[in-house]
Amino acid sequence: NLLDACQLILDMAKSRKQQANCKTTEFDLRKLLAETVRLCEKTIEKKVAVTWSCDDRILQFVKSDPVRIRQILINLTSNSLKYTTSGSVQVNVAWLSFKRFKVAVTDTGVGIKKEDQDKLFKAFGRILHREDEILNDKGVGLGLMLSNQLAFDISPEQERSAISVTSK
Repeated sequence: NLLDACQLILDMAKSRKQQANCKTTEFDLRKLLAETVRLCEKTIEKKVAVTWSCDDRILQFVKSDPVRIRQILINLTSNSLKYTTSGSVQVNVAWLSFKRFKVAVTDTGVGIKKEDQDKLFKAFGRILHREDEILNDKGVGLGLMLSNQLAFDISPEQERSAISVTSK
């Protein structure tokens, strides 16, 4: 809807303006993950099981920007829920190294053709399910682009990384 589109555009502008001003603080990653998944779960009206897990090697308290991580988690999880009509959505946080972790959102949704995957992280990138059917007519195609930028912004400068996608 229009309000969501305006909010995403404002978030993008704010992200670019504050790119160098990440608010790094220590926070409980598991608590943030649980709260975010519960929040997303409340927005669905279909029978989709939503679960989360966090690798035991990840310390309880991590140092990063919790606001940006929450936004990324919300965007990835809610996107996954939009395209999953039944089955499950799983949010998993895996340990990479002492100060690095990876978030993976896996679902039993419709999948994304290889040739369409590049559109996901571009502004207004919409994917057609069939030649004339947009899968999510409520979205505007900005959430994943914003999440990708946020992921890049909070990555350590020497290890910049962003979001990737795989689909079957």
